[in-house]
Amino acid sequence: MKFNVKKFAAGLAAVMLCAAPAFAAKPLEGQKLKMAVSPTFPPFEFERLDEQGNARIVGYDIDMVDAIAAELGFTYELVHTNFKGLMGELASHRVDFVVSGMSPTEERKKTVDFSVPYYYCQTSIIQHKGTNIKTVADLKGKKIAASFGTQYADFAEAAGAVVAAMDSSTYSMQELLAGRADGVVQDAASASIRVKQHPELEYFVLPQDELDKVQGGNVSDCFAAVFPKGSKLEPLFTEQIEKMQADGTMKAIYEKWIGPWPYDAKPLQGKHYKLAINATFAPFEFAQVNDKGESVITGFDIDVLDAIAAELGFTYEIKDMNFSGLIGELHSGRADFVISGLSDTEERRKSVDFSVPYYFCKTAIISPAAAPVKTMAEMKGKKIATVFGTEYAKVVEASGSIPTLLDNSTMVTQELLNGRVDGAVMDASQAKTKCEQNEGYVYHVIPNEDLESAHYVSGAYSIAFQKGSELIPLFNAQIEKMFAGGRMNELIVKWMGEEFVK
Repeated sequence: MKFNVKKFAAGLAAVMLCAAPAFAAKPLEGQKLKMAVSPTFPPFEFERLDEQGNARIVGYDIDMVDAIAAELGFTYELVHTNFKGLMGELASHRVDFVVSGMSPTEERKKTVDFSVPYYYCQTSIIQHKGTNIKTVADLKGKKIAASFGTQYADFAEAAGAVVAAMDSSTYSMQELLAGRADGVVQDAASASIRVKQHPELEYFVLPQDELDKVQGGNVSDCFAAVFPKGSKLEPLFTEQIEKMQADGTMKAIYEKWIGPWPYDAKPLQGKHYKLAINATFAPFEFAQVNDKGESVITGFDIDVLDAIAAELGFTYEIKDMNFSGLIGELHSGRADFVISGLSDTEERRKSVDFSVPYYFCKTAIISPAAAPVKTMAEMKGKKIATVFGTEYAKVVEASGSIPTLLDNSTMVTQELLNGRVDGAVMDASQAKTKCEQNEGYVYHVIPNEDLESAHYVSGAYSIAFQKGSELIPLFNAQIEKMFAGGRMNELIVKWMGEEFVK
């Protein structure tokens, strides 16, 4: 049989054609879109001169959209406008989408659609050093500049500030630098750049738990791409953003413009634990009725634990019980940890382990103002109440008083208010709270030398764990971080007052 070269070549070509992979066109191949942006918000979008001296808009948001455009096949044109004009450009269909550090608030969702978040933000306050605005409460009555139409301007107004709504964050900064504003509210990534440019300034991140209480929790903690209602672009952008977050592209953009990537898996992500607590120890842990009429446990210890949980990624449930049963609950394995004004003592260490201290306490005696008891010597022969199983019980027993040992501090307070005891021993911050709530009572801090004579060895509270718990080093690192960053002292001031900061 004669070999036909032409037929073989034709057949081979056909086979190769059938076997070749099909390169499908990209979803938006060849399309040119318009994107609205307000380029006055570094590091997200801002103008910078290129090598030829031409002004170009660059930043985190631009790099992200460039990456999405490459995957979907479109090109785009930038439309410059003030931040307050972005939504109008979108509503009038003069642009196809907005990527400009915009948060998906409930109000905005009524008229536009948002992608999944591409950046999780932290609200901060920029100020001259020494201004001392560190919390949401500190904003009340202050002159605060923020970009018009942003959630930052709305939030500052809701917090009681006198708001100067400016056309851009650049103008907001000019108000601050000129002394016409006490502070500027904006994202922490942008704030860090502003502070580097102006060494006379500093910034503080406002706690998210405080932000959540403003405007009914409508202060968003993220940025997303924005589209007209029903736009077919939204699911395509959402898919690409999720892909970029999974494959490391978003991480590379973040590290280029902002710094170390903070969103790697948290050590205890997805874990759920059981907390044993005695919620009768205000201001550390106590029950309070919220706006919905529900009883919730709140206090200093809860705020400390919430901060640790947010950093480590776990959730927890609370089991409220008598103080005397807390160690047994832990030792039996029915609880994973206890944070309930518990002192680290040698006796307790026989059955449980402790974290580093998170609060350094003072011991006080509360008594009627008409018959004050000020020292351990004055306690002798008097009826003194405290909680059974606590270090305070050692103080009462060593004083030569007639002890009344009860299950919780609420019962101790009732004994005092009903006149059945002459005084009650408790933590000084708790005693302060009781005196503020009950007129006619005073408290006195017991001198350290008196406490030493009672073999009172712990002047601090720690978190208790099951023996050998792997949680201890993780919790220790977070407690030390909270002290180093000032967050622990902020919580102490919030719940107790300046005088209880060590």
